Amino acid sequence: IDVALALFGRQGFDNTTMEQIATEADVARKTLYNHFPVKEAIADEYVKQISKGLAQETFSSLQRLPDTRSRLLAALNNAYGWVKFNPEITRIVLAYRFKYIYQAGAEAEKTGTQQVLAEILRAGQQAGEIKSDISVELMATYLDMLRGVMAWEWVNDTESFELSDRIARLVDMVLYGISTSKESS
Repeated sequence: IDVALALFGRQGFDNTTMEQIATEADVARKTLYNHFPVKEAIADEYVKQISKGLAQETFSSLQRLPDTRSRLLAALNNAYGWVKFNPEITRIVLAYRFKYIYQAGAEAEKTGTQQVLAEILRAGQQAGEIKSDISVELMATYLDMLRGVMAWEWVNDTESFELSDRIARLVDMVLYGISTSKESS
């Protein structure tokens, strides 16, 4: 992963081949392909490692926050703080995930952010803030897909909206729905 990232930095993602990565890493091409079928998978694994690290840092601080909404906002804003500084690799990874990972469904390894979202939603259910008749895994999966679409829109036009504002709208839409009727809440 480190070798691939160095090559991406030096010569660009598109100009880097799997063969160059294998040569620079001093591993057989077959070995590299056994671990990563495409170079996007290498970038995805890198981002997953970052995500898990951010999730560990974030999780303990979330316990002090008063409710599910504030925990979701803090977790997503923390995760997207990294995205703001790394839009190119985020775009590559999101394209890869949309193409391959989301098709894999439940078999796909969860990112740190996905794990944190699930824990926040579970705590929200236990506190009675979120419906308990919907599985935490389903809610976390849908929220993750919505945040992926939001991030995709942003990385393709970083000037189109402020990411933290859109995160707040996303969280409110998920928690409170899109109805204006009080009866639907």
